[in-house]
Amino acid sequence: MISELEAQLEYERVRREKLERQLDEYRAKTSHLKECLEKLPLTPTISGEGEAASDLGKEKKKMKKKPPGSPGGVFVRRY
Repeated sequence: MISELEAQLEYERVRREKLERQLDEYRAKTSHLKECLEKLPLTPTISGEGEAASDLGKEKKKMKKKPPGSPGGVFVRRY
């Protein structure tokens, strides 16, 4: 019984180390991409394009709203 628990503990340790290594790689990649974005020159948008983009954002917000009659979830009472 103890050896099985030790084996499971070792497996979980190796799994955690693998996930931590993967997380470090992702963090490095995101910081690199952020640096690349900061280095890109900002180009001014034409007023017509800017308005179209803002209209799209408004449409997306309207689509996200739920109808007032439908609940967002179901409550389950536990005893």
